[in-house]
Amino acid sequence: MHVSPYTLVHVDLYADSDTLTARHDRFKQRMRELKERQKYADNWWHALRAAVDAHPDRQAILADSQRRAGR
Repeated sequence: MHVSPYTLVHVDLYADSDTLTARHDRFKQRMRELKERQKYADNWWHALRAAVDAHPDRQAILADSQRRAGR
């Protein structure tokens, strides 16, 4: 059976395209996951910050947090 070199190039291009498509799909999924994690973290941070702001010892809590963080 004779196979044209053009056929092999054509097949290889599709293989590369499939690989790039798969990588792109994995990248998009990873970005969706990271955005969801960031959304959760932002929500948690805002809730925590609101709780600290409402606490009578707000300044002491913030000062202690800054000290622990090395600021």
